[in-house]
Amino acid sequence: MSSFSIEDFAGNGVLKELLQKLLEDGWDDVPTLKIMSAEDMDAINMTQRQKDALEIRSYLHDRALMQYGDKLEALGNVCPSF
Repeated sequence: MSSFSIEDFAGNGVLKELLQKLLEDGWDDVPTLKIMSAEDMDAINMTQRQKDALEIRSYLHDRALMQYGDKLEALGNVCPSF
């Protein structure tokens, strides 16, 4: 799996808006960000769109498909559960 900076992982969508807050709160690398729980997301007041974007990007990162992150996030679809 490729290594990505937190900025690359966040992309150009709704997670980019949260980037400074994530870094300030210690969510400063991709593996840490990917294990964020629902409670953690609520604690930093993530919107449903931001939660969905994190799910999409985590899914794509796990499968080395990050180049599709911005496009899929823009479509507004959520990942199917497997």
